[in-house]
Amino acid sequence: MGQPLSSEPSSFARLRKPSLFFLAFYLAWTLRVVLLLPYEDRFESEVAHRVFLDAIRLLLWLAPLWVYLIRVDRAAPLTSLRLDVLPAPRRAVEAFVIAGTYFAVVATIAITLEDKQTIFQRHVPLARWPWVLMGMWLAPIVEEIFFRGFVFRKLRDVLRFRPANLFSALLFASIHVPGWLYLQGFGAGFILSLVSVFIIGYVLGLLVERTNSLWPAIVMHFLNNLLWSGGP
Repeated sequence: MGQPLSSEPSSFARLRKPSLFFLAFYLAWTLRVVLLLPYEDRFESEVAHRVFLDAIRLLLWLAPLWVYLIRVDRAAPLTSLRLDVLPAPRRAVEAFVIAGTYFAVVATIAITLEDKQTIFQRHVPLARWPWVLMGMWLAPIVEEIFFRGFVFRKLRDVLRFRPANLFSALLFASIHVPGWLYLQGFGAGFILSLVSVFIIGYVLGLLVERTNSLWPAIVMHFLNNLLWSGGP
């Protein structure tokens, strides 16, 4: 007698629903750039602009994902996204070494070869720091939840680490493309930005893989955004 047919879906069939969800998200985010970004410079209040940006991220990035995990995956979001676990001490040290090496290399290249300045070289007034921190606390959390907590984990369920992380880093870079094209067009700066975001996306995936927690990636993402923040 032949072997009974398995009722389990194939590996790539398991990516069908997450892929459709990601495509819908990408379309929504692109429409946001096309329809709303041209009007965002009309905000007279910095606080109002920040509230608007944070609301957009919560509505387009986090809320649909939370519903998807509960209704489609039938999963507890905090557990599925690796938000309910902290890395073991040895893994936390490993994450610190990986992130520290990344920052040392990238900062050295950016400062010496690209003549960039970190926020700590810009002499940001003390009174300005609360605004700087308020402006960047949410993006690293939301982006890591979506890309390393959801996209990377879905790919990792069916692929080995390296292809899963490469693909998730590429998708992470791609979500920035609509905004970059609108703001700066296609050119050398666009290519450099794409490569830079791809690299940090890969490193962030490595942190999640090594620690089995999303928190080291969130912290590193936040510190990266802070390091190259515009400051005053």
